[in-house]
Amino acid sequence: MVVALSFCIGCATHRGSSSLGPVNGSSSATPRIKSDEQLKAQADAATNAAKQLSEQAKSQAQSAVDAAKQRAKDDADAAKKKVTEEARQIQQNAENKANEAKQKAEDVADAALDATITVKEEAVKIIETTGTEEVVGNYHIIIGSFKVLANAQTLSEQALKNEFSPSILENEEGMYRVSIFTCELEKTARRKIAEIRSRYPEYVGTWLLISK
Repeated sequence: MVVALSFCIGCATHRGSSSLGPVNGSSSATPRIKSDEQLKAQADAATNAAKQLSEQAKSQAQSAVDAAKQRAKDDADAAKKKVTEEARQIQQNAENKANEAKQKAEDVADAALDATITVKEEAVKIIETTGTEEVVGNYHIIIGSFKVLANAQTLSEQALKNEFSPSILENEEGMYRVSIFTCELEKTARRKIAEIRSRYPEYVGTWLLISK
């Protein structure tokens, strides 16, 4: 009898141990559920972080592209400005050289002309003018000189037909000078003489009178 009781008690103990197994098993399911939720939360966080990183990378890439475009534009503007300035300088240098060459040519022409122009300086007074231009200046282009006023008047009338505005000057010796152009600069007068001689062969003997 004692042996049978011990056996039953053992069985009971053994069974009791077995019946506790499922209880312990069911209590271990809760941590696994929490772990899955944590994993999901971590995955969502990782996804959001990746999205943010992607947006930041995209923004940085766009900023880099914009900066590169601006640098390219600035470089292009600077290059264009440099080329424009160089072209302007080249043009200015060319114009300066052309003006220098022109001035030299004019100086040579003036020098050659000076050798052919007779220049006299004397005190004169204007006694008669024809035409519409006012006689202003001390440099007179003379096309003829006469002792008789009538002869000077005849030449003056002929000059008027050639579209000049002649005037008759009288010097201290009573000579009548027929002038067809008067100005304030000697250089202007000399060039006008060259023009008149070229256009009017009859005035080839034209000379310059400087009034005192």
